[in-house]
Amino acid sequence: MRYIVSDKERVIRLGVTDKTEAALQGVALILGTRKGSVPQYRDFGIPWDFQDRPAHIGKALIFAKIREAIMEFVPEAELLGVSLVDDPDDPGHTYPVVEVEIP
Repeated sequence: MRYIVSDKERVIRLGVTDKTEAALQGVALILGTRKGSVPQYRDFGIPWDFQDRPAHIGKALIFAKIREAIMEFVPEAELLGVSLVDDPDDPGHTYPVVEVEIP
């Protein structure tokens, strides 16, 4: 089944037993976590080396970085697409929204 996920719209809950919901929460956590920011788990998240790059290069890099992180930390989710959405609460900034498939 296909799902749309962003870190802005998902409430993270601990102790989730449903495998699909746990995978969706994992994807949302990846999207909202800067790589290197989690003590004792520095590899988790997305590196921000795409920041300040030309838009066409930055979009390709963010897609690749999100794909790599999902493959490593939530292998049960297959990344289908990434969109960058304007943040209405923070003009001039965007955030990633992904489409994933979880069998």
